[in-house]
Amino acid sequence: MTAPRVQLTRAPHWIARSLPKDPSPQAHLTSTCSDRTGSVGPAGPSVVFQHGFVSDPCTWDRMEGWILPEFRFSTRVTIQTSSMATYDEQAFALRTRMSQSGGNDWVLIGHSNGGIVSRRAAQAEANNTYSGMHIRGVLTVGSPHGGAPAMSHALPLVRGFFQAVSAPLKWKLCPGQKRGCTDALAAGDGIVQKIYEIQRDHLGAASQMTTNSSFREELERPAEPFIRASIISHSYPKWQWKRMYSDMKCYPESDCGGQEGVKRTQRLEKHLKKLTVLNALGAVGATILGQPVAAALFANMVGITGGHLAGLHLLEWGYNKWVRGDPDSDGIVPAWSQVYPRTLANQQFHIANADSHTGSTKSLKVRQQLEAALRAPFLFAIQPSP
Repeated sequence: MTAPRVQLTRAPHWIARSLPKDPSPQAHLTSTCSDRTGSVGPAGPSVVFQHGFVSDPCTWDRMEGWILPEFRFSTRVTIQTSSMATYDEQAFALRTRMSQSGGNDWVLIGHSNGGIVSRRAAQAEANNTYSGMHIRGVLTVGSPHGGAPAMSHALPLVRGFFQAVSAPLKWKLCPGQKRGCTDALAAGDGIVQKIYEIQRDHLGAASQMTTNSSFREELERPAEPFIRASIISHSYPKWQWKRMYSDMKCYPESDCGGQEGVKRTQRLEKHLKKLTVLNALGAVGATILGQPVAAALFANMVGITGGHLAGLHLLEWGYNKWVRGDPDSDGIVPAWSQVYPRTLANQQFHIANADSHTGSTKSLKVRQQLEAALRAPFLFAIQPSP
């Protein structure tokens, strides 16, 4: 099934007029998205590029354009799996397409949740539970091996929503908490809890992403007799929400990407601070000089610029508390969670000042580490293209 590609077009409208046009014609993509399987070369191992949560195969467009011509691969599988399915359901769908492609000696590369899907597929194949395909190894990019705090926060919010919706109904049935309503209210709470559990159980991999999910034990239990490596991104800790948003729309290094977006937000914060201070001084000066109209005007400007500054900092605080969770992260997944368990230092490829989680599959920095891992003779040892 073909799905429309999210168009990578322009920066947020509130700063769009101040941005120069991107000189690179590849800074914005307009392609449609579909599964891509089949031959990509006459010889070599096969490769999987697996997308993450609520994403699609086209997230790999740019990276595939770099990697496939660089290395000797024979078969490629890049498919869409449903984020509402569990990890194992997605892994089964992936293994089915791998088997149908006729490839073998597989290297599975997964971004975000795609790394966990790739692990589960490789674990199943390596333990001879499906078609017996040979797995060379798994390489994960920003994958939540230890879970994602953002989802740990999200599910309680869903539960809180159902409880909030039920509160007016309970008050209507038993106004003032009258005697005799205890059983009815308890029954109502039970129904709300059941609805929440049904919704949670139908969130598929989302409910398995929490840091305290029982799935974490299932993930670590099987043997993994194949090559394992991970790419760990450490993004600049401030304004990660802005980097995430910008990288979602544009290539990270482009004029509307996350790297430039963070710089613009820093300049905006500095500008708002300066204006707030200057207007506050103006209000004080006008008051001393006996100019009430001017003082009121300056005070009004303090409220405007100070309000914008407070809003900017509130957004930063909220994102850091409820989404990022850990200052050392890629904006979504903490660095500690991105590390492939039970691996050595030479199997871990760290990126300092990295692009965000949403920009990883389009990042030049990730490309460098991905190529290094694939080329490493002590890891995947993929031969270069002739």
